[in-house]
Amino acid sequence: YQRRVHGIFLENMMGKSQKGFTTKSKEALPEEGLESPSSQMMYSTSNLGVANLKSKLSGLEEEIEKLQQNIDFFKKEFALIKSDKLMKEEVLESKKKETVQDLKTKLFKVEDELKRHLAHQKAENSRLQQQITQLKGDKTTIGEQLHNLEGEIKDLQVHVGQDDDHIKQHLFYSCLLYTSDAADEQRGVD
Repeated sequence: YQRRVHGIFLENMMGKSQKGFTTKSKEALPEEGLESPSSQMMYSTSNLGVANLKSKLSGLEEEIEKLQQNIDFFKKEFALIKSDKLMKEEVLESKKKETVQDLKTKLFKVEDELKRHLAHQKAENSRLQQQITQLKGDKTTIGEQLHNLEGEIKDLQVHVGQDDDHIKQHLFYSCLLYTSDAADEQRGVD
């Protein structure tokens, strides 16, 4: 498109400069074949102007070409960056989904393990509570048995004390009998 516009521009410029030159040269030359020095100078000035315009146009064409190449390069670079960005976004989205799924799986496992530990702890607490209740009952029973034994011990002590007195009386009486028997038999008592 730019080349076509540039070509049309050149054709218009060339057509105008040649028409102007032709008109001027025909006006400047009264007769064909005779040229005046002023017309020759105009002809050379026009040629210089046309050559100057052509060199400027070719310079502009080169600049336009370079700019077009730079634009094409940057378009390609932009396309590469855009595709790279899209690819990275897809990778990140994929990793995000993967991470979320992994975290959900781990969370499910942790919750499941926590529920199992909680159930186990409840069962253990129930078992310990039963043991505590049983131990309290055993303590009460042992306390009652101990109280009963203390009562029996006191009763035995009372009986032992009475038996001691009874044994002492029995020994004293035996000794008296022995001494009285010895006296009757007239034996000596050591």
